[in-house]
Order: sequence, then C-alpha cells, then structure tokens
Amino acid sequence: MRALTRTTNFFPLGRMVQMSLLLGGSLCTSASLSGQARKTPDGPSADPRPPVTLHVSVTDGSGAFVANIPQAAFKVTEDGVEQSVKDFRMQESGVSMGIIIDRSASMRERMTGVGSLTTLLDGSRPQDELFIIDFDDDPYLDQSFTSDQQKLTTALGRTNFRGGSAMRNAIGGALDYIRTSAKKDTRVLVVLTDGDDNASGGTTLEQLLRKVRDSGVAIYAIGLLNEGDAIEARRAKRALDSLTEISGGLSFYPKDAVELSRAVQVIAEVHTQYLLSYVSTNSALDGSFRKTDVSVKWRSAAHDTLEIWLLRKSRIIRPHSAVVHLYLS
Repeated sequence: MRALTRTTNFFPLGRMVQMSLLLGGSLCTSASLSGQARKTPDGPSADPRPPVTLHVSVTDGSGAFVANIPQAAFKVTEDGVEQSVKDFRMQESGVSMGIIIDRSASMRERMTGVGSLTTLLDGSRPQDELFIIDFDDDPYLDQSFTSDQQKLTTALGRTNFRGGSAMRNAIGGALDYIRTSAKKDTRVLVVLTDGDDNASGGTTLEQLLRKVRDSGVAIYAIGLLNEGDAIEARRAKRALDSLTEISGGLSFYPKDAVELSRAVQVIAEVHTQYLLSYVSTNSALDGSFRKTDVSVKWRSAAHDTLEIWLLRKSRIIRPHSAVVHLYLS
C-alpha cells in the first residue's frame, strides 16, 4: 500500500468538511459532540447519544461511481475506539454547489479551463442547485442558485477577462451566499483560478481561513498556475492548499487537458453515496471534540484505484457533514 495524503481537520458539529485520507490507514477528523436525548413516541429515549451518519461516495480512476463495496470493508473509530456500524445502504443526495471563476486578465490564456466546468453541469441532478460567481477586481454573482442548465451554461460561457484578481473576496462572498440561501446539506464550492490574488485588499488569507473553517462548506480548488514564475506559483499553491485543507477539500493542479478533465469529473461525483451510521460508545455529551478515523480495506479486481468521499452528519444535532477523500491502491 503506497503512502498517500492525510489531512486532519477540526470543526464544530454542524459543519461540513472535506479532507484527504490514507486508505488502509486512517483519516482523523474532530467534532464537538453535544445534543439531547432522542425521542420516542412514549417520551425521551434512555440513550441520549446522537447517531452519526456517514455518507461515502466512491469513484474509480476515471471518476465513475463504484458500487458493491461491502460493509465489512469500512472501519470507523472514534477517539481510537472502534464503532459498530448500525445502518449501511446506498443512496443519492442533492447538492448545493457554487462555482467560482477567475475572470481576471491573467486567466485569459487559460479559457479552456472554464469550458471544462461544463462537466459539473452535465453531472448535476434535478434536485441540485448551483450558482456561479465570477471575479476580477471585484466578485459578482453571475447566476444565483438554479437548476436551469441553460442559465448555468450561459453564465459559464462568458468570455470577458480583465483586471485583477479578488479571489479571497469572491470566496468569502460565496460562503455568505451559501449560508443564507443554500437548501441542501451537502455544500460545495469549486474554485477555478490561477491563484494570484492581488485585489482582495479588505480580506486577508488568515481571515478567510477562519471563515472557511466555520462555514461547513467543502472547497475544491483547480489551480491553473503560472509555472513560468516559480515564486508566484508557490505562493498561489500555498494559498489554495490552505483553503482546501482547512475545509477538508482537495486541490488539483492539472498539467494538461486530461488531468483537468479528470479533476472536474472527480468533483462531479458527489451525489451517489454509501450510508453508514453508528452511535458513539462515548455517551458524554459535553461539547468536547472527538477524533473520528475512517479507513477502508478492499480491493476490486475491476478497479486498481478507488477514490472515496465521506460525508458525515448528525441526525439529532444540527446537520453535520464531513467529506473525506481516500485512495485505495
């Protein structure tokens, strides 16, 4: 088993996070656990522990969903104690997704990257809602939440590139819009940029990182970096990686059209999921942080590599989500 990425995220219960994970090893996430007793028709249950639900979507190397992974392949531990999975099934869920497009002058030569985002539209479901924010010197809501493919396609097809890059302001505005307007529990932002922010004077990276951490939104970044300027590319990569890591998301730095297409396809596969739920063996509801480790050990003869996404939420406490990316090799 080759070593791959591992990311640890800390977030309060009620947040959505996406993170990378080592398959065959474990992913550490932390959540503050508090709540009230579950109710039955005859009154409160004797067991006050809120169930935790894990939604796991699995894709192969091409980004296609992989079915028929057995329950026994998944292992869940909380603070090092293995948890018993009580429910296991497959389902589809709707997504609230924001697409943030860098339309600064420096992106003009990377227009083909914008066109690749149509895969996100093609892979969307009728129950999904998407919006598009463009940014140059300032961010602007190009298309509000909608399921109308024609409106979204029109917004993606714009070819105006000018001015500077206010990426941090755009992401901050998108988080505010999701917080006030999103209707789905699964909330995702996809950022396409060259990463060169030179116009967000009112928002520092540290301020934005705190906002992302508390937002419950998973951020995926596709960085079309200027490799001709090594210093600029490193600075841009550092900023994008810090944003995706704190949200538990993923960063992609495609070198060609094939890698770009695959990155978008992986992001598009956020709907079909396995559902696993467990009740914590720790009955204390004291608001403390719990470290949840998820691992998968399974090899399919038909798939040499699997990418696994995990969405976690509580049915009792405010909807809680954590999206996790694993690699199986």
